[in-house]
Amino acid sequence: MDGVEKDFMLAGQLRYGMKADLVSWLMYNVGDGWCTVLLNSVGQIYLVGLLNGADLQRESTEPTELTFPPGYPPTTKERYEPITAIRQYSVGRDRVLGISDFGMIWEWSNHHKPAQFRAFMSVDIARGPGSRKGRVTRVVAGWAGCSAYIIGTGIVFWTGIPEYNESEATDGYLSGSRTIPGTSYQRSLSGRLSDPTLEARTGEVISHIVLDHYIVFITHLNKVFVYPADVDTEFTEPVELTTFYQDSPDFHIEDIQGSFRNFGIFSRNGVVLLGDTNLLLSFIAASRASPPQVPLPQPRIVPALQNASVISLAFGDYHYHALHADGTITSYGTQPKGCGALGLGPSVQALLRGVRRPNAMTLDETIETPTWSDGRRTIWFEADKLRWLKEMTDEAIVSLAGQDESDGRQRMNLTARGNNQAIQVFGEWFEREGRAWHLGPPTSTSITPGSESSEPRDHTDSEAEGKQDEGAFFALKISAAGWHSGALVLVDPDKALRVRRKHLRRSPAPGFTNPSTPSAAVRNENANGEETAGQEIASPGEQLVDAVQGVGTLALRAGRWFLGLEARDAAATNRGEEDDGKEHFVWEGAPLPRLRLPGGAEMPGRGPLTAWRGGEPNF
Repeated sequence: MDGVEKDFMLAGQLRYGMKADLVSWLMYNVGDGWCTVLLNSVGQIYLVGLLNGADLQRESTEPTELTFPPGYPPTTKERYEPITAIRQYSVGRDRVLGISDFGMIWEWSNHHKPAQFRAFMSVDIARGPGSRKGRVTRVVAGWAGCSAYIIGTGIVFWTGIPEYNESEATDGYLSGSRTIPGTSYQRSLSGRLSDPTLEARTGEVISHIVLDHYIVFITHLNKVFVYPADVDTEFTEPVELTTFYQDSPDFHIEDIQGSFRNFGIFSRNGVVLLGDTNLLLSFIAASRASPPQVPLPQPRIVPALQNASVISLAFGDYHYHALHADGTITSYGTQPKGCGALGLGPSVQALLRGVRRPNAMTLDETIETPTWSDGRRTIWFEADKLRWLKEMTDEAIVSLAGQDESDGRQRMNLTARGNNQAIQVFGEWFEREGRAWHLGPPTSTSITPGSESSEPRDHTDSEAEGKQDEGAFFALKISAAGWHSGALVLVDPDKALRVRRKHLRRSPAPGFTNPSTPSAAVRNENANGEETAGQEIASPGEQLVDAVQGVGTLALRAGRWFLGLEARDAAATNRGEEDDGKEHFVWEGAPLPRLRLPGGAEMPGRGPLTAWRGGEPNF
């Protein structure tokens, strides 16, 4: 895929060609608005939305390239400019920071005006290739301000935005900055760890984040530290978060990620530890207490994140997501006022994914994960899967002709009335069905009376056969901010098409009596008997989809070929075949599952209980 141009779909409307192989992408909530920032493989940086809503800036409804002062030509595909080619960037509450290949720090506080370069009165910055000491390795913007890590100096941070003056756009020297004490240690440049210096005791900084009022960083000594994000602070050294250390030979801290008031620590052995600014405040207060305060607060451990191949966390104000190595994204926490930030569907459908509204007055919604479940609630990107969930709820609310009007409604009412057990059971059942979507629907969906097994008796595919179709939608990056979330998703159209076919059937046309013959619109063979899926559907080849969720809904378009019914009918006509039958999903008209609740009670309704993938949970 190297060099292939693909379309980004921002909020389901905006498109802009970016290099699919090296694109970086980040979403951040800012002031009275929010923005999405993209970096392509050339080093050009773009913004969609509003960078600073409090500054009466104009919102950009299309990707707008961030610019540089006169005398600093922008890098392009045709001409590489190391001074302005951005290699790493970070988005904060009201600004964007970037490092160029030459080592320049650029800062944007208004996306309609050129950047200002940043330098420091008391810190030397090395620029150009081959430099090490004094080189800026990363910039991190956050809620409290901006920061940069400089080799040999440490973490330097600054707050406030100087008033933009176009005539002084190139004069970016800052006098109001501060270096965090003890963060300058370098294993290759400093002395032995046995040296009794603050730097040696702290260790080499591996990564850091900027939260609301605090900067948190990790070092190669398996330590986590916090320091007030205040250039006038009286603290002479950072405070170690001692409860984040685990005395185990397998525990090795590898990364830290966070935003606003929440953060997470990753270890090599699969442990994920969470913290927030309340925990940081307790450590800061304890460091000033005499005698020291005990016990100190412990990090939060979420079972669903442990040994779950988590490679990235994205935090909003009250919700967060985990990106897993298999390309799936799971959701946790609360979405204020049912805004949809969890990515589990609108409020009614989210009930079936395990999301409940504990307080009808606030309209806030939170995920219910019982102890008998692994707690994972996966975001779905498949359009068919989302349609299936919607039709399930629609069937329960507005009964279909010929069905018992009260049957599905009774079960849906359990969730609507806040029955926690029903919400939890539905959430787990739909989660399991979603994970097995690539296998196709089971051919038997009910529990046989008297049978000890509650697992579907047969699938359209075995586990081994269906493995090849797993991961048709693979998330590359997850981002969240405020009440928003978004993901960058890679789509394999061939896999997605094969999975979709498993869920399709065609009604017999008038006079059509051989149901065992595959429909022409579902199967197309050439003269050699080889299946040629690509000839029957007019696919635009959109393999990369940026799924961005706005307030209250998941804005996702999985590609035009998902809706290519007309193209398939045309292909059948061109082959001279006549088929008046219509294509349907096998689950159309299926009732809401009827399940057993913890404690043994059964959901209301007639007919047998619905089977579980993997067997009924051990409540």
